[in-house]
Amino acid sequence: MLGTFIIISGLSGAGKTVAVARSIKRCANSARVITCTTRTPRAGEVDGTDYRFFTHTVFARKLAQGAFAEHAEVYGNYYGTLREDIDAAREHHTIAFLVTDVQGVKALRVVYPDAHSVWIDMDREEFVARLEKRGESPENITVRMAKIDKELAERTLFDKIIVNKMGRLENTVRSMLRYAARCHRDDTLAQHLRSLSVAPKHAP
Repeated sequence: MLGTFIIISGLSGAGKTVAVARSIKRCANSARVITCTTRTPRAGEVDGTDYRFFTHTVFARKLAQGAFAEHAEVYGNYYGTLREDIDAAREHHTIAFLVTDVQGVKALRVVYPDAHSVWIDMDREEFVARLEKRGESPENITVRMAKIDKELAERTLFDKIIVNKMGRLENTVRSMLRYAARCHRDDTLAQHLRSLSVAPKHAP
């Protein structure tokens, strides 16, 4: 049986990747599908872990071969997800997470109609604060803010909306695990996921 495919999207800086990474740590036999990109790696990013970094030539060749399940140009760089990477993750793991943008979600739901989708939400003030913390320039923040209203209007397309409040990442992770439990078809694993989503009890 193929693993459950959960696609994650939301505003840039909303904590999507961190929330997925924390969920994977809590949930055995789950994995994140790694997205490909032509952009230059940021400091600390590792090829094959954060992204698969391709040259424009390699990306264009794979695109011509029909290797991508979805792809897009974002701020002058290309991003895409290989079909073989999604299929391998689903074949070898019970849950496969993928972080992408709204257009990617739309394309992927056509190719994988059994996929589930989650929007990670946040308010505007936190959005700006997180972008500043990431070191984004004022110019980039202005450009991204201009896209917010359009992106927020797309939330209705998603199966689940989870608000990731600043300092409340653990709540976000528990919500994601609860949703994964609802989506997964294996009763034993679903029960295990539900147990992981319960907040730990603290001794008095």
